[in-house]
Amino acid sequence: MTFLKYLGSAERVNIRLCGAEVSVERARLGRHLLLGELRTKITKALDGRDAELAVQCLRDYLATASGQDTDSLVEMADAVDSLWALNAFKEHIAFMEAAPKPGKPAEHIIPYEYTDRFAAVWVDAIAHAYGWSHAEILDLVPEMAGYYFQEIVLRDTTDREWDYTVHGLGVGKNGRYRPYPKAAWMNQVPIDRVMTIPKAMMPMGNVVKLGGEPETSKS
Repeated sequence: MTFLKYLGSAERVNIRLCGAEVSVERARLGRHLLLGELRTKITKALDGRDAELAVQCLRDYLATASGQDTDSLVEMADAVDSLWALNAFKEHIAFMEAAPKPGKPAEHIIPYEYTDRFAAVWVDAIAHAYGWSHAEILDLVPEMAGYYFQEIVLRDTTDREWDYTVHGLGVGKNGRYRPYPKAAWMNQVPIDRVMTIPKAMMPMGNVVKLGGEPETSKS
């Protein structure tokens, strides 16, 4: 799993500040981005051998990640080291690699595919269609989410099929129409049933045919 494992309880780490143990939860996206900026500042301060700035940046990182502070530089360094590891980005996502190295044909895997991508697709599709939040979508009854997702796919396919037809993309060189490709489960068409109506159920009286004279049905 890659996506689904992040739906569980938030990761935590225990750090020691002012002689007491403190449990800290992993930062969510907003603080994660801020911590990344602070981490860059720490690195620059260390590279520039600016000890005072480095300590201040470490203090800012600690306060942002845990909401705590300490006067001990040893505690601060140990705590930031643990928090640094806790808040590191743990996945290698395709868009983060600008120029992926080509692999051998037998080893080739689409970079953005992963085992539980379907879960992210569900959340993304429902959020895009209805504007619901991540929390609202994950709180849906699973079967309801499935029905919503199916309707989204059907509507999307209908819209694409309309564009396909209007722009003449379905007409081949021989002038024959090529149906828009759909998923197999969309191509199941029910068989038309031929029903025989008993004579006793036929309407009585005058039957008027378009463009013709009225006829009297016989019993």
